[in-house]
Amino acid sequence: MRILAASFMTRPSAVRALEALNGRFGAGHARIAVLGGTGEETRGQQPEMILAGRFTDDVIAAVRHAVMELGGTVVVDVDEDRTR
Repeated sequence: MRILAASFMTRPSAVRALEALNGRFGAGHARIAVLGGTGEETRGQQPEMILAGRFTDDVIAAVRHAVMELGGTVVVDVDEDRTR
């Protein structure tokens, strides 16, 4: 298993990516959250978002490709064993 995390500039773009990944690889593999800060939007700005999840080695290349096609920037791609 691999852990992949990607940043997105807006919540809607992160939600679209999450829905796409869930549709293609099954629900429950990833979640989204506000990247730093309090999560409160300031006038005219949305907080940057992070999408993170666990994926099998055989689909990680497709996940990376999908995330980048949907406007995300991969910030972490690491073997799950290194996180323990």
